Amino acid sequence: MRIDEFTTTVIELLENISTFTFNKQRKKLNVPYLIQKGALYITYPHGPEGWELDVEDPEVYSVITYYNVAGGGWPKDAPKHAKPKSYKDAEKEINTSKPNLGNSELIYDGKYDQIIWSIKKLKLDPKKSFL
Repeated sequence: MRIDEFTTTVIELLENISTFTFNKQRKKLNVPYLIQKGALYITYPHGPEGWELDVEDPEVYSVITYYNVAGGGWPKDAPKHAKPKSYKDAEKEINTSKPNLGNSELIYDGKYDQIIWSIKKLKLDPKKSFL
């Protein structure tokens, strides 16, 4: 690996680490509306072997945003792997994420930014997107 490739990789890693913070002020999200409009996908988990479609526990799910789907890779298949059994659990946990809405660590700053990006990109009504 060349030094410039190494430097770029380290910078990208540091930028990604910084997104796992819980400092941004949050608004409660209208999760059912965001799911309906394709800004959020609550899916079966995805692990190293692919989609884990045998995980029935409603408390075990993945939160994928339109930002992720638009980026390609395995998240592009999120719409095909919705897990409606988990919608209520996800809604509760999403809206109790730190810093100001509760103590859940599900939605870190970077994921919250992805949700906001998705709302804007899809031109969703802010009055309907937030509670």
